[in-house]
Amino acid sequence: MSEDRKRQVLKSIINHFIQTAEPVGSNTILVSYHFHVSPATIRNDMVELEDEGYIYQPHTSAGRVPTDKAYRLFVDEMIDYEKDRKEAVKLIQTLKRDHDASKVREELYDAISILARATNLVSFATTPDKQFFRHNRQCKNIHRRRKHT
Repeated sequence: MSEDRKRQVLKSIINHFIQTAEPVGSNTILVSYHFHVSPATIRNDMVELEDEGYIYQPHTSAGRVPTDKAYRLFVDEMIDYEKDRKEAVKLIQTLKRDHDASKVREELYDAISILARATNLVSFATTPDKQFFRHNRQCKNIHRRRKHT
């Protein structure tokens, strides 16, 4: 029995249960998390995890559910906090960029509305798409690099 595989099975059970809130069966683990062993091997690992108190079976025909002991192990030893922190920072930056762009559009629409009322004429504006901003940023970076060389 591979201790590493058993930990991966436990981690998979916890992750799947967190996502679905449903008991997790061996076939689900095998297919969803791409283990290259038989379903019987996964079931044997699950039996050992159950004997060790990390998972339990709510009723005979159900899959397994993590216990408090499993969650404690998950939090203390299995979570990659640095990876999660980087993903969170990236998400926050994306949300901030989207929010800033939304605010600029909102202010532009307000300005166009004021212009239309003040001149009593039809007024409109367009905003560049994200590709334009991305291309423009890349051009600026290339220009900066050429200046410094």
